[in-house]
Amino acid sequence: MLADKTFLSKLGATPSEVLSRLHQEIQHFQESALNKQDHWFEPRETEAWTPAQITEHVILVSKVMSRVLTAYQLPEFPDFPKTPGTYQNGKMQSPSYAQPSEGKPWENLEPEWIKTHIRLVQTAEKVPNWQDERTVFHPFFGEMNALEWLQLATYHLIHHRRQLNAGPA
Repeated sequence: MLADKTFLSKLGATPSEVLSRLHQEIQHFQESALNKQDHWFEPRETEAWTPAQITEHVILVSKVMSRVLTAYQLPEFPDFPKTPGTYQNGKMQSPSYAQPSEGKPWENLEPEWIKTHIRLVQTAEKVPNWQDERTVFHPFFGEMNALEWLQLATYHLIHHRRQLNAGPA
């Protein structure tokens, strides 16, 4: 079952609007992560990820988002999997490639965080044609165009920042 993706348009209607929001959300997430250092390895609830795991997951997904946006710079798309996502208790489950480890200290994640998000922004800035009609399959939202992928990259940061902020103070 595919989820409704119309909410993504609230993040901006143009690439420049969404890129501006992406810059903000990268900074907001990093600030939230830094504020969670005293509880970095404590889940906000039973069976939930710790702030360390949430941050690692965001890095892993942002790398995938960069690869997808890179494809829009190519004349031919590489083959992307079309594996539907799974749900557990009504919640979307992270695919295996985006599952975090047991948790790493921020000092170990920070260099990768910075590198990954610089690459994400730079890749988005290099998309030559935002009107490109080609789509890439997302496990929960189905076929998505380049702007929707950029919107989703931004939303993913917002969603997980909210999880960070909902955890122990």
